[in-house]
Amino acid sequence: MPQTQPKGIRATRDGGLFIHPKADVSEGSSIRIPQVSTELGAGFGDAITDHDREFAATREPVAHFLTYHIVADVFDKWFIIDDPSIEGGDPKIDEAVQDALTLLKAKQICTKALEYERIYGWSLLVGSFNDAGDLHSLEQPLREGSQLLQLAAYSNPNIQVWLKDDDENSERFGEPIIYKIDRGDGKYLYIHYSRCQLVQTRSSGKGVLDPVWDDLTCGRNIRWGASQWMYRTGGGFPVIKFPPGTTKDKLEEWIDSNAFANLMARTYIGITGDMDFKFEGAQGRALDPQPFFHTNLEQIAAGSGVPEPILRGAQAGALTGSEVNQQQYYKVISRIQASLETTIRWIIDHLAEARQIKGLPYLADQSLPEKVKRWVKHDAQPKPQSFQYTIEWVSAFELTELDEANAENLKEDANVKRLQYMTIDEVRAMNELDPLPNGEGATLQKSQPQIPSFEEGDSYIVTPIQKSVDKSSSSSRRVKEEA
Repeated sequence: MPQTQPKGIRATRDGGLFIHPKADVSEGSSIRIPQVSTELGAGFGDAITDHDREFAATREPVAHFLTYHIVADVFDKWFIIDDPSIEGGDPKIDEAVQDALTLLKAKQICTKALEYERIYGWSLLVGSFNDAGDLHSLEQPLREGSQLLQLAAYSNPNIQVWLKDDDENSERFGEPIIYKIDRGDGKYLYIHYSRCQLVQTRSSGKGVLDPVWDDLTCGRNIRWGASQWMYRTGGGFPVIKFPPGTTKDKLEEWIDSNAFANLMARTYIGITGDMDFKFEGAQGRALDPQPFFHTNLEQIAAGSGVPEPILRGAQAGALTGSEVNQQQYYKVISRIQASLETTIRWIIDHLAEARQIKGLPYLADQSLPEKVKRWVKHDAQPKPQSFQYTIEWVSAFELTELDEANAENLKEDANVKRLQYMTIDEVRAMNELDPLPNGEGATLQKSQPQIPSFEEGDSYIVTPIQKSVDKSSSSSRRVKEEA
């Protein structure tokens, strides 16, 4: 809707204004710069809606970094599965688990789930299992040993708790039993909680943008104001002063002729009579917006835990400070990864329980006679061996070449010192090297003879000057006394 201009002011199609205060009297300021609304998204101190959060994550650079960019860094290097019972791990187990996860597209789905979680506060990872024959079966508890066929991620705004546990004696009292999920186009799913995994890395259940929302709003206004200032007045503001006595009709005739339409890209002001116009405060010079951006980013860095230089992007110079910032940033990433281990284990455990991971030490299939005996005795089917594993996230933090060289030098110095009380083969074993042939490294090295200190070993080459001086001086005194 076009803005209504005060009396005595008319806006032109090319963005200009012309003023004739003698003909009309206006109230308040008689000069209004055409503006573009910044009302999209919640303002400073306003209540935040999910639509506002989505808008900020999509349109605001810093908000986009705190959501999508951080999620990309969390899953960038992925993780490896290690067997704690085997020294050094078993790469075959990791390969088998990764193959099963790849078939489910686990990395892509987990990335999507974490994006939803950081924007809206929490999300649901829903599994499709082979025990459900129709949609109504999804409301039933998951049958043990069912195969996990597919994964899907749903955002908080599309999820509703349909049924809660109202049994006061239940361990899940007050917790969801059935979730209602909006799939769009009027289609809904009702899913039992055992078929889902809640993705939530913060106890508050709020998105990462909420604590810094007001500062994001300030940054948006600072950025908008700086760009408008540069666009409107950065190259000078043409002020056209017409001769005294120019009537309003004559001024409108000049304006409508488009004679001044190309004076600048945005706007101009035409003045009649003795009226004058000038800039106050900045005196026509553009303000430096950097201090305002710096203060704004400081607050966002404090609220998010991400160092300010990381929010700004790559900067040249200050290598040491940059490494410290990188270390601090990847601590934030590491905390998020640790919070996601429950979600990762939920996927892997279901795959292992259904024997979908090839190469794991499952119990051997029973023979037919053994199955008949168990059926007659009504014995339960033995559970497969539990799969014990650890999740080792691969760090994305990389040392510089200088740091790598220093670390290597420290390692070599430590190996040399170990040779004073360890054999060569023992030191080589610590570095995953084979022993020397013919038992050459099986004995301790002979200690090197101690080099005498300067005072003891080299005293014979030093002339005791002080003593000679003392003796000569005492002899001189005796000669003088005898004389």
